[in-house]
Amino acid sequence: MAGKASASSAGPLMVGGGGEASPRYSLPEAISKIQMFSLVHKMGEKIPVEFLVFKEKISFWVVGFKGILLDLVLAALFTPFSLAVMNHLIPIFGTHDPNLFDKVFACILSGAYSIGFNVMLGYNLGTCYFGRVPIMAIRTMLGGFLSAQIIKLIILFPFFHFLPDWINPHNVASFLEKHWNFVRPFMSVETAQNLIWWLGDVREVFIRSWYLVFGMTLLSFAIPLVVFFVGRQKARHEYAMNVRYDVIPDN
Repeated sequence: MAGKASASSAGPLMVGGGGEASPRYSLPEAISKIQMFSLVHKMGEKIPVEFLVFKEKISFWVVGFKGILLDLVLAALFTPFSLAVMNHLIPIFGTHDPNLFDKVFACILSGAYSIGFNVMLGYNLGTCYFGRVPIMAIRTMLGGFLSAQIIKLIILFPFFHFLPDWINPHNVASFLEKHWNFVRPFMSVETAQNLIWWLGDVREVFIRSWYLVFGMTLLSFAIPLVVFFVGRQKARHEYAMNVRYDVIPDN
């Protein structure tokens, strides 16, 4: 009897107790959770805003932030590469004379991850941008993405602007001269001279690389704005049709 009394007197079940750590979502898990929020809302069930507690918001923000951090490394590597290909400084597919396809391919490499990340979000969440809780979750995730992109631009600005000064022909020649005993087994004097002049030509692409990264970043910002605007209109139309034809009640 004591056990039954204890069970019957237990309080209500609280989802996500205070002692739990913040949930850690992967990107697919976060997208799936937002899709479930949206589905519930589209079926006429109102989700209280308080349902999305602070630790949930932090988890969605972290997903957006982590999802784009790899873009920092890829932009630092592939943006100068793409511009160097276009300036015939680096071969692509075995040739120093790239055709139109080669140039487009090299350019896409510089922003493929960031743009692809946003296209994936738009494709999976475009029509989920409807309802207070789904919108709040999506905006929180995009806030993490925006923070990571700003940090990326801040880091790459000095990298692309100061690196050309470090690899100017005078500095490279001085470095090779001081460490020639170590470098000599790996290159000849002629190779060292070609390297100095080649780095002098490559210097020109780094400052332009930051502007290309900046342009790709603006493009990646524009993708979710357009996709979610269009998706929200479609979701509103779908919801109105469901109410009109009594698929869901008009609350």
